[in-house]
Amino acid sequence: MSDSEFFSKTDFSFTDTFTDIRKIYSSDTGFTEVYVARKALKRFALKALKPEVIDDPFYIGLLRKEFEIGFRLEHPCIVHTYSFEEVDDLGPCIVMEWIEGETLAWHLSNPTLDDQTWRNVVMELCDTLEYLKARQIVHRDLKPSNIMLTHDGNLLKLIDFGFADSPEYGSLKHSGGTRTFAAPEQLSNSEIKSTTDIFALGKVMEILPIKKNKRVRRLIARMGSEHPEERPQSAAEIKTEFTKALSRGAGNINFFILAAIAVAMAMAFVFFIVQRNANPPINVNTQQSVDTVLVQVPSVDTKAPVEESVINSNSPVKLEKPASEQEDSSALKTSKKVVHWMIILTAQETRRLAQKLIEQGDSLWEEHTRAEIGSWVDTQTELVPELRNACHEKIEKSIEQIKRGGRY
Repeated sequence: MSDSEFFSKTDFSFTDTFTDIRKIYSSDTGFTEVYVARKALKRFALKALKPEVIDDPFYIGLLRKEFEIGFRLEHPCIVHTYSFEEVDDLGPCIVMEWIEGETLAWHLSNPTLDDQTWRNVVMELCDTLEYLKARQIVHRDLKPSNIMLTHDGNLLKLIDFGFADSPEYGSLKHSGGTRTFAAPEQLSNSEIKSTTDIFALGKVMEILPIKKNKRVRRLIARMGSEHPEERPQSAAEIKTEFTKALSRGAGNINFFILAAIAVAMAMAFVFFIVQRNANPPINVNTQQSVDTVLVQVPSVDTKAPVEESVINSNSPVKLEKPASEQEDSSALKTSKKVVHWMIILTAQETRRLAQKLIEQGDSLWEEHTRAEIGSWVDTQTELVPELRNACHEKIEKSIEQIKRGGRY
């Protein structure tokens, strides 16, 4: 069978007209409809007027305005606008990029995304709104049904600029938006600024399944203020605060763990001094006439010093444990806790730093994580080689877990 038999000849029709036109959406309250169509080998989205307003100059002007705003935008998180064309049976249409994906509203009803993806949604929305602000464009209808995630890679795409506005347009101004997400100034025909989209972003963040610690909740509350001047004044500010809020939550936990370790180490040191003073080392004098020589040797089984009594060359070796040295002494328990928490903290810090570097797009995150955490481990464990080695093994295991797709 030849390769050509896998395709129909009509698949290679390089016509300049749109074919296979199919309606996929009609606004319940608006004046537009969206179609998917094909030209040559590509699929496109066509945004057209409803039949009842297809010849109305006012609505044609609104559609043209939406095209002119969209045509100026070149951003990976914004749907691409190609042209404004007259299409048979549809009238004037905005020709746009076809997006293979689902809306955020769909994902909220079908929760399959992980925590990191939801956090990325917030980050990418902040980047997108900052891009719009730099071009003096306000979307005015930011909501889950106007935000899409692609099937390939969950890339965010902001769509539907039907209510978008810019100061350069002196006419074709109309109130609009979705009440649940619309800022108060939208509903009262007051001045619209970039803080209008920030209000809507706050409402979107409220319903996203992102972890909301106290700092994140305070940030969202500020974004939802009825007074525009009380909201964060830029999406870049929101992104910075959101990132800090998440990292500080983990940082506070680390602080308490470090404090606990410091206390445990101090206790272990005190117990060590007490035990040492209670059982001072025995100095052996060769001129002494004694039958017993006491030599301290480590016991692998008990992990505590024991005494070996040598009576004479013909006597068997007898191991004795002094009464003052208990196998489960407080000092030993505390030391075990120190080792346990130090290893846990090493794994936690490895995952935290790796996550931070990956989010920043650091292609050498593995090397940088290993170097920074390894240096910190060496400083903390320079007097305990065994613990240092155990921590370095934990670093490697944590990195391998991340590379295999494990949770951070």
